[in-house]
Amino acid sequence: MNIKYYQYYHFGNLLQRVGSWLMLLSLVVFTVAAIPQQPDALICMLPMILFVLPICLFNAYMYPRVGVCDAGVSITFLLREILIPWEDIVDVRKTWFLPRAIIVRARRITPFHIVYGMVYSSSLFPSFLISSSIDNYRELAAEIQKRIQSWDA
Repeated sequence: MNIKYYQYYHFGNLLQRVGSWLMLLSLVVFTVAAIPQQPDALICMLPMILFVLPICLFNAYMYPRVGVCDAGVSITFLLREILIPWEDIVDVRKTWFLPRAIIVRARRITPFHIVYGMVYSSSLFPSFLISSSIDNYRELAAEIQKRIQSWDA
């Protein structure tokens, strides 16, 4: 399978991803360090960890690496590739909050991508964002649009 990848190369994406993981790591380290002095520290910090974890994941994977091939669209999430077949892509929409970005909505990605769908397009369709800061944004957006139109035809 020959996949053409498109990535975000701007420094903000790296900083966002690293910052999210460092925030979560610091919270876990703080909790583990506090347990010997306060045995109930884990009980106190567990709700905070469970609250911060989804926020960190949301931030860290807001801008996934995107690949396009004959089988579908591939995105990276939690260090693994997820292939979304062309027939599972519902539509491509412009965002209401970024002037040059699109939202790709699909029937199936991961349960976590349903959260992205609710935030980005107020729907329960799993979604992911492609902003204009990805390399060759126009080419990627045109390729996805062309492929899903061929499935609808």
